[in-house]
This record gives sequence, structure tokens and C-alpha cells, in this order.
Amino acid sequence: MMPAACRERARQCIELAQSTTREQQRKMLLDMAVKWLQLAGMTQQEIDLIAADNAAKNDKAGSPQTK
Repeated sequence: MMPAACRERARQCIELAQSTTREQQRKMLLDMAVKWLQLAGMTQQEIDLIAADNAAKNDKAGSPQTK
């Protein structure tokens, strides 16, 4: 799942939490929103690491080897 989709799920949870009158539901929905945001952050970090690794591999493959 992409970070933007996770952030969208978090936004939906927050909207639902704002519309409920039940405190237990509100807490659960806000907790879920936090988890979605954490997942978005972890997913973005993984994407960034993969991109950096790919860039390093491309740099290494494109540079001449020294003997």
C-alpha cells in the first residue's frame, strides 16, 4: 500500500471519529488513524531506502572499475 493511501485511510478514520458520539468508538478510530499514519511513514521510509539503494547500484554500474 502506498503512503498516500495510508494517509487517506487515516483521514477517513479522523472524519468518522469526529462524527461519532460514542467515546469508545472515537478512541478506537483515532487509534486506527495513528496506526495508518505510522504505516504511511514506514512505507515511505522503505520506498526511500529502495530508491537510494537503486541509485547507488546505478552509480556503481555506471562508473569505470579501477584495477
